[in-house]
Parts: sequence; structure tokens; C-alpha cells
Amino acid sequence: MSAKLTVFAMKCPNCGASIEASEGQTMLTCEYCNNTLHLGERKSEPPPAVKPSSPPPSTQPPPYRADPDIIKAREKLQKQAMKAAKSATSVAAIIGVIVPIVIVGGIISFSVFMAQKTHKTAQQRSQDIQQNVQNRIKNEKLERERKEWARFRESNGEPLNAKMKKALQELLKEIKMPHYGKATAKFTVIEFANFTSTGMHRQKEMAKVRRRLFIHHGEKFHWIFIPVPAEDPLKSSHITFLFEFYNKKGIEGLDTFMRRLHRNNRWTWDNKDAIKQAVAKGMDKKTAESLYKDKEAHAVLKKIFKVNETLDLPQNESSLVINDYVYKGYQVISRFPYILENEFGLKK
Repeated sequence: MSAKLTVFAMKCPNCGASIEASEGQTMLTCEYCNNTLHLGERKSEPPPAVKPSSPPPSTQPPPYRADPDIIKAREKLQKQAMKAAKSATSVAAIIGVIVPIVIVGGIISFSVFMAQKTHKTAQQRSQDIQQNVQNRIKNEKLERERKEWARFRESNGEPLNAKMKKALQELLKEIKMPHYGKATAKFTVIEFANFTSTGMHRQKEMAKVRRRLFIHHGEKFHWIFIPVPAEDPLKSSHITFLFEFYNKKGIEGLDTFMRRLHRNNRWTWDNKDAIKQAVAKGMDKKTAESLYKDKEAHAVLKKIFKVNETLDLPQNESSLVINDYVYKGYQVISRFPYILENEFGLKK
């Protein structure tokens, strides 16, 4: 019959847990803390009958006692984990704030952009509509003015036909007519001045119109003055004297004599009265009497009268020839600024 092994109890020096060891066993491992124990030679325990009985081992395991290094390492890991968790929480919080702001900001920016684009489009459309309305009003106004001007020309004159143009050109080429301004000026106006009682009054008004024109645009105009005589040369000797004053003293001599004739307006001048007017302005009496009977002077008057008939000009009004168009009647004077603007594109 085999001998029984002696089992004895001992405590782990590390954690205090109970460990059972057999006789002759030299190394043990604690089941709780894995601590390794090395046992030396132990004497045999006295027989159980002799050894006083020991209280039964406690079924409650002793409290766990961790290694201080392990505890420190665990605490360090916990701190690092807490720090990482805090960092992650902070980043997440920041991202949680920034991302919505960026999204909302983007939405707002896009909304503002679209609103501005819509506003600009609407504004441009409104401007286009307004511009179209203004252009239409302007075009309608221009068309209305064009029609009014066409009606004015038709009711106050007529274009020169070939016969009229030829007669006028031959007259201006043959007879040196009084004129204002330079012959090389840009625009030419030809005045036919009647010397009837009403015609003299119109001459006076036309002279004012001409002076205003030359004050503002004198360098642009060449104004030719054609005095229209009566059919009988002997009743138009004052025109003969007018040419003589112009030939001797230029346009100033003509204007001086014209002002005297305007002050002494009469239907006709007989030989005595015409000579008297010429002498009063400085002409020698013998010269005046000679011109009154001069046949060449009478021929000039007849040519002017014939051209006046060819152009079918009124006897009691002043007439103007502008751009091969003859304007007749009082409108020539009262609406001269209107004619000036539409014929030459000038104001005043």
C-alpha cells in the first residue's frame, strides 16, 4: 500500500492568498497574482493527530493587491486616455460649431449672390425697357419734327427748277451784287428785297435778322443782297443810287443809304425825291442826275426784275433762296431761326 503525500497550506507573500503545497514540492505559482514561489527543504509535518487542528481555510479570496508599477502604468494610461478623449471632444465640438457655420455661411452667400444676380437682371431689364421707351419717344419726336418741317417748306416755298437756277446763276455772274461775309463761306443765302411800301418794312425786319445771324455765325455765311426794282426803271432810281453807293463805299455805304430809305419809306421815288435822298448821303448832284437817266443802269434793273418774275417772287415780301429752295412770305422773317436750324443745323 503506497504512502500518502503530505499537503500543507501556506500564504502567498505577494497577495496573501492561501496556497496548498505537497511535500517535496520546491516551486509554486500563486493562482491569483501569478507570483512564483521557491520552496526550500521542509521538515515533515507532525502527524495530524499530534498537530493541533487549524481553522478551515476561508472561502472568500483575499483582496487583490496590484503591483504599484502596474497601478502607475494604469493611471498613466487612464490620464492619456482622458486627455485624448478631451482633445477628441474639443475637436469634435469645434468641428460641430464650424461645420454648421460654414454650411450656413455658404447657403447665405449663395442666397445673397442669387439675390444680387436677380436684382441686377431685373435692374438691367428695367433700364432696357426705359431706354427703349426713351428711344421710341425720341424717334417719334424726330419723325414728328421731320413732318412738320416738310409741311412748313411746302407751304412757304418751292424748290428751284432748272430754268430758275439758270436765270439766277446768270444774274449773279453778270451783275456784282452787294453781299455780306466772304464768298468762300460755308453757307450761302440770297435775299430778294422788294422796295414797295410793305417790302421796305420787311427789309427793315430782315436787316435785324441778318445782323443777329452775323453776330453769332458771321464767319459761316455769305449773304447776297438783291434789290428788286419796279417794272419801270425810272420808278426805281433809288436802286441805281444804291448800287453806286455800294460800288464807291462798299457794304457800309449801302447800309447807310438803306437806313435813310427805310426812314423815308414811300411807294415810289420820283426823280427829284430819289436824287434828293442820294445827295443827302453825300452823292454829287450831277452824278445822281446822270445815273437817273443812265441806260446801262436801267438795263441792270430790268434784268433783276425779269429774274424776280422767273422765280415768281411776291412783290411786297422779302424772299430767301437757300440750298436751291426759295422761301417766300412773312414766315421767312418770323420763322428764320426755324429755317436756320433745319437748313444748316444752327441755333439762333
